[in-house]
Amino acid sequence: MHFTATDNSLTSYKVVGVIGTDDSITSGPVAQILSVSNMPLISFWASNDALSNKLIYPNFWRVLAPDTYLLLGLTDFLTLHNFNYVSVMFSGTRRSISMYWTLKRQLSLMKICVSRKLMINEGTNITDLLSEMLNDELASRIIVVVGDHMLTNAIMSSVSGSVFEGKFLWIGNDFWEVYIHRNRAPQGSIALHYNSVPLPDFSSYLRGLDIHNKNPWFLKALTDIDGCSDTDCIKRRIETTIENPSKVLALMDDCPFVIAHALDRFLRSKCPGLREKLVSNCFYANFNNFSHFISEVKFERNLQMFEFSKEQHGFGVFSMIQSAFDISAVPLEISQYIIKRRTTVIINRISTSQLLIPYSMLEPQNYCMIPCSAGEYRYYISRCCWKCRECQDNQRVSEDFETCERCPSLHWPKISKGKRNKCEKITPDHFDLFSLKSTIMIAVACLGIISVVYILREYLKNKLHPVIKASSLELSVIQLVFILLGYLAVPVIVDRPTALKCTIGALLFTISFSILYFTMLLKAIRVYRIFSSSKHVKTVSYTSPAFQVSTSATFLCFEVRKCQKDLYLIKQIQ
Repeated sequence: MHFTATDNSLTSYKVVGVIGTDDSITSGPVAQILSVSNMPLISFWASNDALSNKLIYPNFWRVLAPDTYLLLGLTDFLTLHNFNYVSVMFSGTRRSISMYWTLKRQLSLMKICVSRKLMINEGTNITDLLSEMLNDELASRIIVVVGDHMLTNAIMSSVSGSVFEGKFLWIGNDFWEVYIHRNRAPQGSIALHYNSVPLPDFSSYLRGLDIHNKNPWFLKALTDIDGCSDTDCIKRRIETTIENPSKVLALMDDCPFVIAHALDRFLRSKCPGLREKLVSNCFYANFNNFSHFISEVKFERNLQMFEFSKEQHGFGVFSMIQSAFDISAVPLEISQYIIKRRTTVIINRISTSQLLIPYSMLEPQNYCMIPCSAGEYRYYISRCCWKCRECQDNQRVSEDFETCERCPSLHWPKISKGKRNKCEKITPDHFDLFSLKSTIMIAVACLGIISVVYILREYLKNKLHPVIKASSLELSVIQLVFILLGYLAVPVIVDRPTALKCTIGALLFTISFSILYFTMLLKAIRVYRIFSSSKHVKTVSYTSPAFQVSTSATFLCFEVRKCQKDLYLIKQIQ
C-alpha cells in the first residue's frame, strides 16, 4: 500500500499504519476497508463502543477509552455525590441512543433511578419540556446529557439567558466541555471529558501560521472545511481553535508515537541488523505480525505511561469540570476518574453558588425518595418516588422495601441496623422457681391444697349430713378433687419448662377448670329439675349420683382428648 502527497516536494511512501479518523462514524468503514490488507488504523477521537468488536474491526486501535468508560466515570460521579435521581437527555443519533442504553444499565446497577428519559429530535421543543419539569414538584433537577454537538447546541440556545438558567444542574459529556471553556454553558453546569495533556508550545506554533506556511495539509484543510483563503480568515480560525484546549491534538500526537514504538520493537525482533531496502523487504514479509507489536506498545509521554488494554484502547483519565462563576476564571475541576483503576478521586466540592435552587433539591431523599423508618415500607407514587407507610406489629418489611410480610409462627419482627426486614424466633420466657413471685404463687397454692384436703375430709366425715346430701356429695367431691388438681398445676407451671412439664401443667389446668365449670352446670340443672318437679310427687330423673358421675367422666374423656389434639398441634408448629 502506497500514499502519494499532492505536494511535488513529497514522494511516494510505503505505509505501515493509518492515523484517524476523528469520529466513530467514519472510523468504522475505514477500519473494515483497511483490515483487508491487515493495515492498522489508530484513531485519536473515535469512542463508539461498537468499534471494540474485534471480529468486525480486528485492526482498529484507539489511544483514548471508549464511551463505556466515560459513562462509568459519570455514574461513579453521581454515586459519590448521592445524585441517585436524574433525568437523561439524548438525541436520535445512533451513538447518542447507544450511550443512553449503556448509561441506563450502569445507573440501574448503581440503583440510580431515571426520572425522565428525554429524546430530543429536530422538532422537539426543549423549552416546553423544561417548563413541564419545573412545574412538576417530583421531577429531578439533575439532567444528564449524552449527545452530539447538535443536541448540545440546541440546549445552549434554549437555556442560556432564559428563565431556566440556574434552575437545573446540567451534566454533559465531552461536547459540553467545549461550551464550558468558552463560557457559554449554563450556570453551574458540569462536563466530563477525556483528560489529555496539551501539547507544549502548540498555541504559539498555531498562532505563527499564516497564508505562506509550509505545512502542506494546513491550507487545504482551512480551504476545504472553513473556506479560508486569506490571512485574516486564517487568524480568526486559529483563535477559535485555541479557545478549545488542544487535547484532541495531544491524543493525535500519541498516534505516531504508538506506530513508531511498535515499528522499533518489530524491527528489532524480526529484522535485526538489516539496513535500508532489506529492512523494508523484511518488514512487509512479516507484516501480518505487526499488529501484535502495536497491542504491546508501552511508553511514557508527558509523565504518563501509555499502554493498550486487551480491547485495544488506551486508558488515561476522565475529568469532571464545572463552569466558572466569573467569566474570566478558569473552570473548576471537581474530580478525576482513573480508567485503569476504575476509581474516582475528588479534587474540589461542587459549587452551588451559581444555582438558583437549594442544594437539597439535588438530593432526592429530601423530597422524593424519603428514607423510611424501621417498620415502614415504600408506597410508590411515581416510578422513582414514594411515601412511607407503616406495617403491622407482627409484619416485617420485604427485602425490596415495597411490601409487608407476616412472620412465621413463633417468630417476631427484628429491628437491625435501623431496618425491620427480618424475623427472629421468639425466645421462650418462664418463671424462676426461686423468685419472689414464684415463691408467693407456690405458697398460695400450698395453702389452697391444705384447705381443699381439709374440706374434703370434712365432707367425707359428715357425708350423711342433710346439707351435704342436698348439695350432692358426689359432685362436691368431684369439684374438690379438681380444685386440688388446679392447685397442683401451679408448681408444675412455675418450674423451668420441659415438654413433659408443659404437658402435665396444661392438662391439669385446663381439665380442672373445665370439670369445675361442668359440675357447677350439672348442679344448677339438678336444682332446677328438683324444684320444677316439686309440685308432683314422683321421682326426679337424671339427678342420681350415678348419672352425675358418669356424665362428669364422659366430659372428662372429651376434655382429655381435646387437650391431646391441642398439644399435638403445638408440637407440629414447633
